[in-house]
Amino acid sequence: MTFESIIFRSNKAIDEIDHKNELFEDLSLKIIFKGILGNTNNQDFEEVLYKPLDSIEDILYRQQIFNDLRSPQIFNAIKQFSETSSTIFYNIGKLGDLYNLQRERWLLDSVYIYCNALKHLYNELNEPSIVSEGLIGIREYIGQYMESKEFKSLEDETRELEMDLSSIKYMMTIKGVKITVRKDQESDNYATEVEKIFSKFLDGDIVDSGKNLKYGFGHVEAALVELVSSLYPKQFNRLKEFYRRRLNFLEPTIARFMHEIDFYLKYLKYIEPMEENGLSFCIPQIQQDPQRMYCIDFFDVALAKKLADHKRIPVLNSIMADQDSRIIIVTGPNNGGKTTFARAFGQAHYLALLGFPIPGKNASILKVDRIYSHFEKSEVPENAIGRLEEELERMHYILDNATGKSLIIVNEMLSSTTLKDGIEIGKNIIGKIREKGSLCLYVTFIHELAELPGTRSYVSQVDKKNPEMRTYRILPTKSDGMAYAKALAEKYGVTYEMLRRRIS
Repeated sequence: MTFESIIFRSNKAIDEIDHKNELFEDLSLKIIFKGILGNTNNQDFEEVLYKPLDSIEDILYRQQIFNDLRSPQIFNAIKQFSETSSTIFYNIGKLGDLYNLQRERWLLDSVYIYCNALKHLYNELNEPSIVSEGLIGIREYIGQYMESKEFKSLEDETRELEMDLSSIKYMMTIKGVKITVRKDQESDNYATEVEKIFSKFLDGDIVDSGKNLKYGFGHVEAALVELVSSLYPKQFNRLKEFYRRRLNFLEPTIARFMHEIDFYLKYLKYIEPMEENGLSFCIPQIQQDPQRMYCIDFFDVALAKKLADHKRIPVLNSIMADQDSRIIIVTGPNNGGKTTFARAFGQAHYLALLGFPIPGKNASILKVDRIYSHFEKSEVPENAIGRLEEELERMHYILDNATGKSLIIVNEMLSSTTLKDGIEIGKNIIGKIREKGSLCLYVTFIHELAELPGTRSYVSQVDKKNPEMRTYRILPTKSDGMAYAKALAEKYGVTYEMLRRRIS
């Protein structure tokens, strides 16, 4: 049995990125992480989100599991097992708050649930469509564990003790404030009939305490059970001994799986409203050095999640790059969706490094070793250096550390300098990025940068009939800075031809 983890393919240590790294704010990743984690304060899962995987094999390990979970049968089996696991963990955590006999019975019932859940999951995972190394690995591990003496002994003892306790019958007589309990093997059991009569006064379903546990055991019930235990010392002594020996009944690797599988379900739950709203998530092809990179119909996940609450979807865009044009220059009018486009491109790559399905219908992307972001920051009055110097220092750090496998996302840099200086500085930055061989998406107001060698030009579009209206579409087209100005001039009747006709 060699299975270790459903999240990590091996025990190889993975470096965690500093949570304060500007990347997580720039790309709205912190918002996405918060949405994935929900209201749970799960530090283990949060750490995983800050640990992008550094090998394609590790990424594929998670991707294949997500692919298997697309099967409704497999997804439902895993979801049911996860919910059962949460119940077991909750019950174990509550043992210290219970009365002695209640604590002992809760543990017995938790073991009963655990054994049945494993058998059910194993049967459901015996599905030929499963191809992921992770789910095949845990299936084989559970199968071998269920064949072990340890499990068989646990299951047999649990079943026998359950039957032993179920055979107990007693009669309770209440007279005033006095309660008398005695053995009774002959009277009928009116529990079902009483429950049926009083069910109309209950908010929820009646709970079978033998299989599904419930919290809320008062001192009166505790005293009554103590009285019953004195009538049946043999059975309750066995229960006490069971508790002592089986308190740590969870097999460690299976317990880890019970906890970790929720990692996948949380992400699928997070993207579910977006998929129901008509958006697509895909398993991207991850390649070491692809000849062509593309993302089709991708979008900003944080924005899409927000819009999904109002049954709206963001504008979808596509992007493509190749070996000869690894630097994508994005220009166009203000408020045209350029920053959202850049953010979405970065999100897709980071989520891909986590092994997650990414936004879009189809994608083939570079396995990047690091993502660097350089977004425009508000000037801080207390800062001893100027805005331009601060921007150049940040860019200098990126250029010193980036490699030919890195992704660099630059958004609206050099707006604080003159156009002439901006062009020269921008050319130098693009030149150094090209020397590095890094993949880069560069949002800028400087159209001249889109004409540099090794670049591919994308331009945010406006409505041709109403140029003041942004379409938020970003298309691969030549950037000359004139199309938007010409459309506005035509709208307000101030083109050269129009003015000339007026004068004449």
